Formats: sequence, structure tokens, C-alpha cells
Amino acid sequence: MKTSQVQTGSSSVLCPQVEALQAEMRGSSLVCQSSSEQNLQLQHTVQRQQTMLQESTSRVAELEDRQALLLEQVGRLEKDLEKEKVLAFKELKRRDQRAQEAIEGLQEASQQAARHEREALQLSNSVTQLSEDMNKVQGELSEREQQMLLIRRDSDTKAVQLSKMEKMLAETRGKLYKKTESGTESKGRDNRDNMVQDLEEKVRFTRKDRRSSLHRTQLLESQMKTVKGELVDTLDHLQELRDRLRCSQANAEQRKVDMEKLQAGMRVIHSQLEETCRELEQKKQEIIDKDTEIKERQEELELKSLQLRKLEAAVESHTQKMQQKLILQQGTLEISQREAKERTNQVEFLSERLELIQKQLQGKEDLEKKALVQGQQLFLCREKLQRTSHNQEMHSRCESLAIQLEESVQLCREKENHARHMEEEQGRMEEQAAQTEARLQATVASLRLELDTLRWLQQNELSALQESQAEVLKASECVSSTLRCSQDQLTSELQHYRLQLEEAQHNTTALLAELNTREQLLQSTSETLLIKVEL
Repeated sequence: MKTSQVQTGSSSVLCPQVEALQAEMRGSSLVCQSSSEQNLQLQHTVQRQQTMLQESTSRVAELEDRQALLLEQVGRLEKDLEKEKVLAFKELKRRDQRAQEAIEGLQEASQQAARHEREALQLSNSVTQLSEDMNKVQGELSEREQQMLLIRRDSDTKAVQLSKMEKMLAETRGKLYKKTESGTESKGRDNRDNMVQDLEEKVRFTRKDRRSSLHRTQLLESQMKTVKGELVDTLDHLQELRDRLRCSQANAEQRKVDMEKLQAGMRVIHSQLEETCRELEQKKQEIIDKDTEIKERQEELELKSLQLRKLEAAVESHTQKMQQKLILQQGTLEISQREAKERTNQVEFLSERLELIQKQLQGKEDLEKKALVQGQQLFLCREKLQRTSHNQEMHSRCESLAIQLEESVQLCREKENHARHMEEEQGRMEEQAAQTEARLQATVASLRLELDTLRWLQQNELSALQESQAEVLKASECVSSTLRCSQDQLTSELQHYRLQLEEAQHNTTALLAELNTREQLLQSTSETLLIKVEL
């Protein structure tokens, strides 16, 4: 009875311990299952974060590609702007050269007009001198005509005197013949003969003088006729010269008016050129401002690209850290899984050993019952000793199993705490990943908006630049056409004026030559007349 009571007491002591161990084993298995499920969830979340990071990296790469394309477009636009600047500067230089050439042509034309005016003044002075000389010659001719009239009067008086003397001679001859016939004195004859001879000589001299005076008068009349004809010709020629001078003066005045008109047109063209130059300078300033804005935007884009690179570097470092943490967590999870598997194996082994021990105890109880039936009294002490020793061993084994269970429970608790910490870290990581994703999405959205705004601004700038280029080209074409027309008109007018001036110079030289010849003829005639008058 005592042995049965001891056996029942030992079995009653061992059964709750075994049940507690089984319950703890079940709880540890449940905890391991929950930790494995949590680990699977963590793996899924880590995979999702990796996919999100890959998507963000792909978006960042797309943004970098778009930024590179935008930078290429900006570089192309800068090259186009530089080319347009070079072309605009070249066109401005060409227009300035053309304007300078036109101004030089106008200056040359004005100088030529001044020269022609001087030549016209010289011609007018020469004509006035010639008119004065002609007036002097006409005065001399009038004086000579008066002298001719005086000579004619003298010749007429001398002819009257000759006729009177001839009559007196005839009378004296008649008287002498009568007296010679009557036979007067010889002395009176001699005196009368002498008187007659003297009278005859005087008559001869008077006849010679009359003949010479008649000849001189005829010569003078012929010379006067020739001189009058020459004077008429010279007067006609002078009238022609005066008409030509009037025409040349009228042409010169008209040329002055045309030159003033051309100068006014050139002033207008110069003002238009200045306005176009101002507009071009304004457009250059606008282009420079746009270049500065583009450079500032490029700098902003570079700063944003640096920020993106920094964000990418931060994201990469964060991803690397997360990957390292995930790798460490995966390693710890694998280690914890291995430990849990080992603990489960140990628990299974311990449960198997407990079952074996229970079976042994049941067999021993059966044997003890049989032995008790054979000899209870003989083996009481041995059984007690064996039971005590076995109980001690079982107690020691139970204590060791309890210690192992406590250690496994502590390990499970530590694993639970570690799993909770991992869950918290995972939540934090998810929050950080969500924040980083939100930040990246916000930055991506802001960058997209900025890129859209930049594209819109660049398109507007391109359209404005194209419009400004078209306006500049139109203005340059208008200015070039006006300059070409004005230059063509100026060249044609200058050629026409040059031809007219050459003709006027040729006519003036011919007139001067003719006037010189006429002056020489007049001088020669005046000298001959003076010589004849002196004779």
C-alpha cells in the first residue's frame, strides 16, 4: 500500500510537470509560428520596399535622362543664340559699312557740288569780266566811230576846200591865160606861175590826202563792219553763255534742292538706322537677359541635379543600410529559426524521453507490483532506496528540464521581444520609407512641375526668339532694301550729276577758249585801229 501510494504520489507530481512542459512547448511552438509569420510579413514588406526603391531609382533615372535632354536642348539653344548673335553683329557691321559708304558718297557728292558751285562762280565771274571787257570794247568802238565821223567830216571839209581850190585854180588859170594873152609884165607872170605851181602842189597833196583818207575810211569801215559782226557774234555767244549760266545755275539750285532732299532722306534713313540699332541693342539686351535667365535656370537645374544626386546618394545609402539591416535581420531570423528548430527538436526529444520514462515507470510499477507480490518485505528497502535514487534522478532530470524549459521560455521571450523590436523597426522603416517615398514623390512632382514650367518657358522663349528673329530679319531686310534703293538712287543721281558737270566743264572750257580767241581778235583789231588812227 505504501509503495502504491508512493508511486501514485510520484506520478501525481510528474504529470502536472509534464503537462506544464507540454503547454510551454505548445506556447513556444505557437510563438515560433507567429515569429515565422512575422518574419514572412517582414520579408514581404522588405520586398515591397525594394520594389518601391527600384521604382524610385527608375523614376530618378528618367528624371536624370529628361534633365540631360533639357540640358542638351539648352545647349543647342545657346549655340543657336550665339550663331544668331554672330549673324546679327555681322549684319550690323555690314549695314554700318553700307551707311558709312553712303555717307561718304554723299560727302563726295556734296564736295563735288561745292566744286561745281565754285566753278559756276568762277564762270559767272569770268562772264562778268567778259561783259565788262565787252562794254569797254563797245566804248572804245563808239569812240572810234566818233573819230571816224570826225575824219569823215574833215574829209568832207577837205573835199569842199579842194573843190573851192579847184575852182580858184580854174579861175586863176583862166585869169593867167587871159593875162598871158594880153601880155602883162614878166614879173607878174613869174609870181603867178609860182602861185599856180604852189596851188597845184597843194591840190595834189590834198588829193593824195583825200585818197589816203578815203582809203583809210574804207579800211576803217570794213574793219568796223568786221568788228561789228564779231561784236554781234560775241554778243550772241555771250547771250548763249548767259543762258547756259542761267541753266547751270538753275540746275545747280535744283541739284542743291535734290541734295537737300537726299540729305533729308539720308537723315531719315540715318534716324531709321539709329532706331533699328537701338531696337537691335534692346533685342541684344533682351537676348543677354534671356541668356542670364537661362544660365540662372541652368544653375538652378544643376543645383537641383546636385540635390537629386544627393537624394539618390542618400536613398542609395539608406537602401544599402536597409539592405544591410534586412540581411542582418534575415540572418538573425535564420539563426532564431534554427534555434527554434533546435529547441523544437530538443522539446520533441525531451517529450520522447518523457514518454519513454513514463513507459519505463509503468513497466517498473508492474514489475514492482509483481515483486511486491513475490517479496514485499525483502525488497522494501531496496525499492525505497531505488525509488529515492530514481526520484532524485527524476527530480534532477525534471529540474534540468525545467531549467531548459525556462531557458527556452526566456529565449522565446527574448525572440518575441526581438521580433517586437524588429516589428517596431520595420514599422519605423516603413514610416521612413513612406516618408522618403512621399518626399521623393513630392520632389518628383515639383521637379516635373518645374520641368513643365521650364519647357513652357523655353517654348515661349523660343517662340519669342523666333518672333524677334523674324522681326530683326524683316527690319534688316527693310533697312537693306531702303539702303539699296537709296544707294542706287544716289549712284544714279551722282552719275547723272557727274555727266552734267562734265558737260558743263567741257562747255565752259570751250566757251573760255572761244572768249580767249575773241579777246585776242579784239585786241588785235584794237591795236590795228590804234595804229591806223595814229597814222
